[in-house]
Amino acid sequence: MLLIRGGPYADHSHVALASGRYYTLLLFLPATIMVMRRPNEGSLPAWLEARIAAWPKWLRGTSVDSGTRSAASHQSTR
Repeated sequence: MLLIRGGPYADHSHVALASGRYYTLLLFLPATIMVMRRPNEGSLPAWLEARIAAWPKWLRGTSVDSGTRSAASHQSTR
């Protein structure tokens, strides 16, 4: 509320700092949480799949065809 009403800020740099904190708390953190809750699965281009074949499975994620998604995975993306 203080940001909207003008608050007790000495100059514009303090307003910019406060608004940056509000944007981080109210916009970026919720968006990051929404993205991170989605499963790390899907298909990749063949050239990229071949390139990361030597990586450990926990780092690569899982490759899922669009027609064979599980019901639990499908529900979590709604």
